[in-house]
Amino acid sequence: MTKKRKTTSSKRSRKKQAKFTPGAILLLLLIVGILFLGSWFKWFQVDWEAVLEGDFEHAILKPPVVVEPVSGEWYQLYFTSPQYPDDERTRVYTLIDGLVAAINNAQRTIDIAIYEFDLDQIADALIAARNRGVQVRLVTDSDELDQLDTLIRLKKERFPIVPDERGAIMHNKFAVIDGAAVWTGSWNFTPNDTFRNNNNAILIQSPELAKNYTTEFEEMFVRHEFGPTSPANTPYPKIQLGDTLIETCFAPEDDCSDRLVELVQGAQHSITFMAFSFTDVAIGQAVSERGRAGV
Repeated sequence: MTKKRKTTSSKRSRKKQAKFTPGAILLLLLIVGILFLGSWFKWFQVDWEAVLEGDFEHAILKPPVVVEPVSGEWYQLYFTSPQYPDDERTRVYTLIDGLVAAINNAQRTIDIAIYEFDLDQIADALIAARNRGVQVRLVTDSDELDQLDTLIRLKKERFPIVPDERGAIMHNKFAVIDGAAVWTGSWNFTPNDTFRNNNNAILIQSPELAKNYTTEFEEMFVRHEFGPTSPANTPYPKIQLGDTLIETCFAPEDDCSDRLVELVQGAQHSITFMAFSFTDVAIGQAVSERGRAGV
């Protein structure tokens, strides 16, 4: 009679158990101690989940390169400090803090025209401003009004919000504070624009510049004039602040691209630009021509 071969071994397999020598334990305690001290004295930030998983290579969170605000007599200039992948523990709030401070200092009026708005910190500041008697008005893009939580929240709080109600985009990003200061730049009030994208904003103290932006705001908020229906009626097209000439240009009514071509064509030494999208052929040709001329 033939015996069937057993399919399993008669001997149990034994799992190898990790053995820690006193030296290894001492080294582990030393590493954890260094991480603890670094976190305690704020030399660096520690991802303790990675430590518990034994992933010491990624235990120290790399802080982003922080671009500090630049201030002058009549302006404050801000830049985002984005990082990818985004980590809430190392986020930089420079632009949020700057705008919130401006809102907190408002005494009479705040007018905001913004394409995307989804930051509760700014909404909280606007609610606090209204509660102390400041008039707050907003203009935004129709597509964003019922999609972004913060705009929905402000709408429920009965803030006066005027959407553009058209297929084109209301792409402005500015705020006028007390008719005396203007906040503007490339920055939408969103986590993505704040923590993941390169953006800028500038706060300029100038009643004349504020009048320019208030005029544009009134066209949209009061008369619902957007895009081609918006008149070219800027009160102070050119403003001198110290040694700096500031020109105000609103698209599409002020033919901003034509003016930019003129400035590029007049460049003698250098042209520096940053743009997310660069598709204007005339501007591109002007830049190329000046480059061939040695600028």
